[in-house]
Amino acid sequence: MTRLSIRLLGLLACGAALVMLAEGVSPDQEQWNPRRPRKRLFRATVPPQTFDLAFTSARDGDPEIYTIGLSGGALRKLTQNLSAEYASDWSPDGSRLLFTTNRNGNLEVYSMASDGGDWRRITQSAEDEYQPEFSPDGGRIACSAVVAGNAEIFVMRADGSSRERLTATPEFDATPVWSPDGAHIAFASGRTGNGDIYVMDTDGSNLTRLTSGSGVDYSPDWSPDGTRIAFMSDPTGRYRIYVMAADGSGVAELATGELDAWDPKWSPDGRMIAFYSYGGQGHTPGATATVWVINADGTGMRQLDPGEGTHAVWRP
Repeated sequence: MTRLSIRLLGLLACGAALVMLAEGVSPDQEQWNPRRPRKRLFRATVPPQTFDLAFTSARDGDPEIYTIGLSGGALRKLTQNLSAEYASDWSPDGSRLLFTTNRNGNLEVYSMASDGGDWRRITQSAEDEYQPEFSPDGGRIACSAVVAGNAEIFVMRADGSSRERLTATPEFDATPVWSPDGAHIAFASGRTGNGDIYVMDTDGSNLTRLTSGSGVDYSPDWSPDGTRIAFMSDPTGRYRIYVMAADGSGVAELATGELDAWDPKWSPDGRMIAFYSYGGQGHTPGATATVWVINADGTGMRQLDPGEGTHAVWRP
């Protein structure tokens, strides 16, 4: 296994509520006549969204899963174990959360109810399985799994049955995400000696390479309308968020100021992206990560919670 694989296998990547103002009525340009009632001007608004997010935090000593509302406020702790739990993906109806835990010695995929109860084990392997994601219809799960020391991509039914391996390369294939129409899977791969983003059909066919930059591209996430893909990359040595069209064109950085940025996740309405950051110094020994949200146009970035946190995922 190459240094690139070793570097990336350990990754488990894989503000106030946004109010969008519609076009208001143009101000009345006619000269005011005191005998004629003046028009009252209204500005239409789209109601604030009330999404919440699950994320992982070791603020109490070991990695546990919490939820928090988009506007901040009180945390809700979903897990309380001596093992580590990492949030990964909500079911399409928001009733269950996929996560990984090492309670069995190695990382395995589980799901639980939205209140933290009803744990169900989905995978059973002697090696790590992680980064699970539901298909858009909730019927299947894609995940990364270690095979002979290397990460590969598998799909299975939501209960873990009918397991199928989609990739088999000497380098890592990881962080799979379904397209919103359920027809494709985007993922990161080191098969060309660098980390790049690829897309394939859900049976592993029709492989297409989307990125070919100098950085290690990782952790893709499809926008809800299927037109764009966000991902993290480190062409300058620190991870940043980039967004491109679904065909790989038009790659552009989503500016996050001095912060590094990991594991971007689109909000269900496509207006925001959540990520976590180790701060201005990047991922250095002892650095603490925190969860942030930013508008998809690069404005309105804010820290969601002042405490430590990683791997934020939006609840539908």
